[in-house]
Amino acid sequence: GKMLARRLCPRKALLECVHKAELIPMLMGTLEEDYYADTRAASCHALQHLLLTAGDKLTDEQRRAVYPNLLKRMDDSRNEIRIAACSAVAAFFEAMPDSYDETNTGYLLKGFVVHMDDPDAQVQEAVCAACVAAARKKPEATREAMDAARATHRHPRYIDRVVAVLDQAGR
Repeated sequence: GKMLARRLCPRKALLECVHKAELIPMLMGTLEEDYYADTRAASCHALQHLLLTAGDKLTDEQRRAVYPNLLKRMDDSRNEIRIAACSAVAAFFEAMPDSYDETNTGYLLKGFVVHMDDPDAQVQEAVCAACVAAARKKPEATREAMDAARATHRHPRYIDRVVAVLDQAGR
């Protein structure tokens, strides 16, 4: 899996595209595609794999450019795109350095956790999985977001699952 991905998409070549400031703005543009859902879905998928492959090398500025656009996709009319955006958000959390800014993490979580109360169960599951990734990387910000969401969500089962991960880690 991972070795094949590295052979097909060498990290060095990918990082060159990122640092020439071409790739991320292009992906942000295709995430906004109005007419073609396939383009939005492919953009989420590409962004997820960019983050998994080279996300640890993004600058804070690049991360700040990415996450608001992922949040916008959480309001997409199509469930499959919201689910794909969740996978990209999970990759965002997995790839971010431990030192990443708590404030920006909080902003991302605040806008994201709302969707754990989505009418679609698969979207709820995908948001929960991304929040678990956040809990492993940024436990304090994640706990704050879960506490805030508890008052507004119809059912706390997904919040409870994320909090269980935090509690298990003693965080």
